[in-house]
Amino acid sequence: MYRFGPQNYYHYAGVINTLPKFLEDNHIQFPLIIHGEKSWQAVQPYWPETEFQNPYKEILFAGECSYEEIDRIWNEALHHQHDAIIGVGGGKVLDTVKAVASKAKIPCILIPTLPSNCASFTPISIVYSAEGDHLGTIRHSQSNYMVMVEPELLVKAPIEHLTSGIGDTLAKWYESKIRFKKLTSEEISIPLELSHTAAKQCRDNILKWGEAAVIAAEAKKSNADFSRMIDTIYAVAGLVGGLGGKFGQSVGAHAFNYGYVSLGKKRHLHGSLVAYGILFQLSLEENYEEIKQLVPLYKKLKLPICWRDLHLSPEKGDLENMADQILRPSSRIYALPMELTKQKVIDGLEKLESFITENEVGLNAF
Repeated sequence: MYRFGPQNYYHYAGVINTLPKFLEDNHIQFPLIIHGEKSWQAVQPYWPETEFQNPYKEILFAGECSYEEIDRIWNEALHHQHDAIIGVGGGKVLDTVKAVASKAKIPCILIPTLPSNCASFTPISIVYSAEGDHLGTIRHSQSNYMVMVEPELLVKAPIEHLTSGIGDTLAKWYESKIRFKKLTSEEISIPLELSHTAAKQCRDNILKWGEAAVIAAEAKKSNADFSRMIDTIYAVAGLVGGLGGKFGQSVGAHAFNYGYVSLGKKRHLHGSLVAYGILFQLSLEENYEEIKQLVPLYKKLKLPICWRDLHLSPEKGDLENMADQILRPSSRIYALPMELTKQKVIDGLEKLESFITENEVGLNAF
């Protein structure tokens, strides 16, 4: 099954102002709006000036895309007979809204407030426990009905969310190409070719527009480079998994992220950890030339490249504890074409740190 993306994807300044007309044109009578506190504040300057023809109800998001939160909001939608659900926020808000919409069999309208991942584009939800531990992924049978991308809202988001989004998007290339290499020419379908092309486009677009997009975000002024980067983070990255299926899924970079999160340290954004995870995966592959090529970009974007950036303490057992989580049975790191042991993972982390140190390219980004 291939999922090409949302049924409607609008990206232009002032798009949120068209929400009342969109609801009216699509005969939506009583939508339910889910949002976080910060996301609701952020969207207010762009919220429609025209009145809604029909009432809507708001619910504050509890903080995690958990099964409990999905059920809570689903019960609300069912009890009050809402005929659509609108998500305003970051990835966890949008993932929760998609899960509720799929379960309730109603359309979802997504208004992303952070440029940090492709959650608004993809018909999947990453599920966590109420405490924030990663549990798994739900794949939905229906596509997102509408995505409204307001560049003026996104360019004012905290800059670290943009760089995190760039890091997460960059991983699409380095992870999916591992899986793609295992395919024979007879197994490569046209959708898989498109997925592979999209993954490469993620990397190429980041190298072309990533730094300029960050400069625009630092100035809080949207421009063409910023909008191209947003479409890359949302749409191009979303197509990698949508067209590639299991061959567009994560590998070592995301495995590092989940291993690091298990340490319970100061929270870094998902995409920043994934960005370091790319370097870790390349270290396991002993592809140090590629690491050397990426480091200048990482330094410009203030993405982590060394243990100091991540506050890792080998003497406290951080590497051993991470290795255990990275190698958990459900980990996707086993897609790498090599035998993986705890010592192999630890060696990969240590060799990466040594390479960064010896080449004097370390940067304390945080």
